[in-house]
Amino acid sequence: MKTGKYTKDGREMQVGDVVHFRCKNHPLSGKGVVFMGKEVDGLGEDPFRIRDTRTGRNNGRIYPYYDDAVYRIDGREGE
Repeated sequence: MKTGKYTKDGREMQVGDVVHFRCKNHPLSGKGVVFMGKEVDGLGEDPFRIRDTRTGRNNGRIYPYYDDAVYRIDGREGE
């Protein structure tokens, strides 16, 4: 499923992609699997979400799409 969101090299991120992001204007980064939220939550109306897959305290954390972030696709979930 396409999301309408693109990486720094112009590739469209899709549901199931494993992506890494780093914000330019504040010290926030993450790595996880792209999914589309089904309900409006406290992260905004845009349903684009990333579920953090790193081990440690941020595992499972949900991130919205950040306009000022640089995104990179590292693979697909399950690869």
